[in-house]
Amino acid sequence: MYTQYEDGELIEFGHYEKLGYDQLLERVTQPRKWVAHRSRTRKKEYEWDLETGWTEALRLARQGWPEGRQALLEATGQANRAWDYTGQQVEMDIAGAAPDIPTYLTNDPECMYGIEEEAPEPVVRIAYAIGSAWHVTGSALRNLGSGILSAAQGLEMAGYSVEITGWTVTASHSDLDLEPEVYALECPIKEAGGLIDYDRAAFALTHPAMARRIGFAWRERTDPHFEQDNYGYAIDITQLQPIEADIVIPPLSEIKRNGRCSSPEEGLQLVLGCSKTFQFPEGLFDI
Repeated sequence: MYTQYEDGELIEFGHYEKLGYDQLLERVTQPRKWVAHRSRTRKKEYEWDLETGWTEALRLARQGWPEGRQALLEATGQANRAWDYTGQQVEMDIAGAAPDIPTYLTNDPECMYGIEEEAPEPVVRIAYAIGSAWHVTGSALRNLGSGILSAAQGLEMAGYSVEITGWTVTASHSDLDLEPEVYALECPIKEAGGLIDYDRAAFALTHPAMARRIGFAWRERTDPHFEQDNYGYAIDITQLQPIEADIVIPPLSEIKRNGRCSSPEEGLQLVLGCSKTFQFPEGLFDI
């Protein structure tokens, strides 16, 4: 199957797969199809993968990243304080869709916002790019990730159900005008109406090794046609029509050329600016 274009727009991926998080981690341990395998051989460095390396990256992806979870929750709480509470009555419980961050940090077991067993309508779909330019730091990724979770938590408190899905896309050329072949991966991080694993979310949303170890390993198992010196060309996911989401968040370096995100509040602002079709309720996010 070939990638389909219409009037210069990509309307159908030539190669596409949807893998659950555990399925993705299983895929990246299978035999590779590319000659290169920088997912394992690339020297670990703090600015590149937080000095994680392949073995530790796979362990964190599987078991979670407690240190990152704590930092992400604290940053999300900071972002949450930037927006107005809707006034909606919310019940607290020992299980729920998201924690009340200040209560969670006091170790109170009843720190979770209660949820319905069935996903409420309407559903807001958030798609974000798994990947970042080499110069984007771990703290910038954490601030953007906290913005994603803060937006999701605010929307769910307002009665929406939120889905968060990671995407990574590789292509035979970076210029869509040349109609390259495109291979896309969709990986759900949070299902609509479901709980979120904050250990895994911290790794998937904010750890550079998610893209530079796990993402690279996935690419190494795609068709050799996509093997390039730069590991396949990246494409801004906001340009891809098949990605059906209400909020589409490209790599941070596509939002800001310098790839900087200096605070959780800025991360939330950047996320709110990535709405594709969704109109945020007036007064919900007063930042």
